[in-house]
Amino acid sequence: MSNKIRLRESVNSPLGKIKENTTYTKTYLDESGMFRYGIVQKRNYWTNEVLCQFMFYENLGERIEVSLDKNLSLDKCIQRLELIKN
Repeated sequence: MSNKIRLRESVNSPLGKIKENTTYTKTYLDESGMFRYGIVQKRNYWTNEVLCQFMFYENLGERIEVSLDKNLSLDKCIQRLELIKN
């Protein structure tokens, strides 16, 4: 059976005056610190709604980015990433 991937959460807080349409980036990166794979979400600061998200991974030294439906849960996104990684 394949190993579960482990991701480390990070948040880039918005700078300056915060308005209703202010966004921030939340990332979930591989724990190795090599950033070979992960999930990136752009979120609304006030509602915390996911506006868009994508996963990325390295394949033969090339970074591949795959857009994900904004309504997919984080668990489902991680499952998709695990399918590709393993």
